Amino acid sequence: MKKPDLLAIMSSFENTLRELHAKIESKHMTPGNLRIEKRMSRILFFHRQNGSDKRGKYIKKENVAFAIQLAQQDYEKKVLSAVKKTEAVIKTCIKQLAQCTFPDEIYNGLSKERRELVTPVDSDDAFVRAWLGRHTYSPGYFDKDMPYYETDRGDRVRSKTEQMMANMFRASGIAYVVEPVVKTKGKVRRPDFLVLNRRTRQEFYIEHMGMMDDPAYVAENMQKVREYEDVGIYQGKNLILMFSDLKHPIDSRRVKRMIDRVLT
Repeated sequence: MKKPDLLAIMSSFENTLRELHAKIESKHMTPGNLRIEKRMSRILFFHRQNGSDKRGKYIKKENVAFAIQLAQQDYEKKVLSAVKKTEAVIKTCIKQLAQCTFPDEIYNGLSKERRELVTPVDSDDAFVRAWLGRHTYSPGYFDKDMPYYETDRGDRVRSKTEQMMANMFRASGIAYVVEPVVKTKGKVRRPDFLVLNRRTRQEFYIEHMGMMDDPAYVAENMQKVREYEDVGIYQGKNLILMFSDLKHPIDSRRVKRMIDRVLT
């Protein structure tokens, strides 16, 4: 990851913390905090109004909403304290990081003649080559009567849509692997693609669910998504789901938008 990208991420995180800080501080806080006491099978709530108040005033059952309010603000006070400390650390990190020199900056600072003699130690191309080396293509099982679709790169896929997607990845310079092996708690799954955003160096699994008008197919793929979640693969984080049926096929425009917005 390049310095501008890392600084942008840290600045975004700093802004999020600042907004959270302001949101909590803007709330009206009732003085004191909540004390919870267990007596046999009963849970009792007490409002301690200051630091010297060790026991607190008993909160009756009909005022449980007040106990909830105190518990929430106790939690938010702790969050605010942690946020303040984190904000200070992030500010220091951003300041120090801005003074650091990254490998790509050294390479870009060389003369044209010298760059032609040097192989970058941390170039995007070198990273992509190493990534592809770790994720070699291993064809999955195909029934004998299944249609045969081959990508421009020579990989076999299961549909014309996946063939189109793979060819568009290749044309756009997107590093991808067809049907990577994912071991879930239930079984071995093989998503349609594993792709790499070379700029952010983030991986994404892609599943094209192309028979959404088939209830049995939908049920099977809902189970598959649950299994992905069990091993840390979540939609919106590192899983891209693309849906289609006979009336709503995926066209190249949708794939292009996904590539532009997520993978480049």
